[in-house]
Amino acid sequence: MRSIILSILFSVIIVLFSPVLAQESEETQKQEEQKTEEEQQILPAECPHHEHKFEHKEIHSKETCPKEGIIDECEDKCPGSKEGEPCSCCKKMAGGFGFFSFGPGILNLGDLNSELKSNNYPEFSENLFGMGGGGFAIVNKVVIGGEGYALTAKDVSNNNYKLSLSANYGFFDLGYVIFKKGNLFVYPMVGFGGGGIELKIRKPGEPTFNDIMQDPKWGSTISTGGFLLNFSIGSHFLFAFGKDEKGTGGIAIGFRAGYVYTPFEGDWVMDTEKVGGGPQIGVTGPYVYFSVGGGGFGWE
Repeated sequence: MRSIILSILFSVIIVLFSPVLAQESEETQKQEEQKTEEEQQILPAECPHHEHKFEHKEIHSKETCPKEGIIDECEDKCPGSKEGEPCSCCKKMAGGFGFFSFGPGILNLGDLNSELKSNNYPEFSENLFGMGGGGFAIVNKVVIGGEGYALTAKDVSNNNYKLSLSANYGFFDLGYVIFKKGNLFVYPMVGFGGGGIELKIRKPGEPTFNDIMQDPKWGSTISTGGFLLNFSIGSHFLFAFGKDEKGTGGIAIGFRAGYVYTPFEGDWVMDTEKVGGGPQIGVTGPYVYFSVGGGGFGWE
């Protein structure tokens, strides 16, 4: 009997307090759900996984934050977020670089060498060495710049004459950054410009002023040139010395490979006088340049 009474009392207590317990459980569950929802919906400016401040108001959840590496749904909108760079839909990249370049270049000298050989002159090697420099700006991945180079061939000579050959060109360049990872940039470019080839033929030795007065034919200099196109692909890496919220700067090293093309050859001239009957050649051929310089980039 005693056990029955205790059971009845326990049942009554459960019935009386079950609404209160249920209400407290429901409130606790709602609080947990609200907390979870708040954690999963964080404005980009507050996202603890992003090192930068977004200006747009879209909501990123932890499940789509690219820093979590789960679902990179926002990577298309925030391609730089993995590296702490500003969101590309809010910011534009801008920067500039200046450089000194050097490296081998090849010129098509076949027709010129044929003319030299037929007149008992030594032939030139088609392998030249180039040096020059330039600079460019990057505005939202668009590359705009200019450059100039001088190439020299090894002198050749025989018993009667010494021959020297050089080439030069300059370009206005347009390009686009097709790949960027951290401080590494890769960009194809097209250059529009001009240049020419200069050939010097003179007697060996060092003449005096009187020697030239008595024999004005001691030497001759002729040249040819024209419009040029430059097709290339380049890359450089920035060794950053400093970085702040506005950008970074430092020393840059780079690599460039390309091909210079002469759409149509120009006439040969001596001083300002036209020389007829010369070989049809231009500053045409491939090159590989290495560069050293400096610069930086930031976000605006």
